[in-house]
Amino acid sequence: MDGARATFEEALRQAQRELGDELDALLAALGEEHAALAAGAREALDAAGARKSAALARIGNLQHELDHLARQLLRPRGGLTPALLARLRRAQQHNERNGALVQARMHYIGLALQALGAAQPTPLYGRDGRSHAGSAQGIARSA
Repeated sequence: MDGARATFEEALRQAQRELGDELDALLAALGEEHAALAAGAREALDAAGARKSAALARIGNLQHELDHLARQLLRPRGGLTPALLARLRRAQQHNERNGALVQARMHYIGLALQALGAAQPTPLYGRDGRSHAGSAQGIARSA
């Protein structure tokens, strides 16, 4: 193995380790977010949301770095290992679970507002846990 390839291989392994650490941080933040949602703890929810956003930003940067390194090493499947893919899937499932909890709460709030004669709020999150605020689909639904 030549020196340049060895350097890229080591950089890839380091990026994979860092991505694993960030995925663990994301999973922890999603767990905290779920607990805060279940307890109705707004300050804890805000703090978990900030940690989740920070972890997602770092994960995005690391995935970009992994893609670059994998291309340099001519790896058609990229730099994600099966273990990293499993963590990504688990994070997606946890995010969807939290989104469903938000959606359920919004539904009950809508019912309460209906009972009070007020207009229902426009949903900000879909059942998939993704934000629809400001998106073309979200705007179309609210029109």
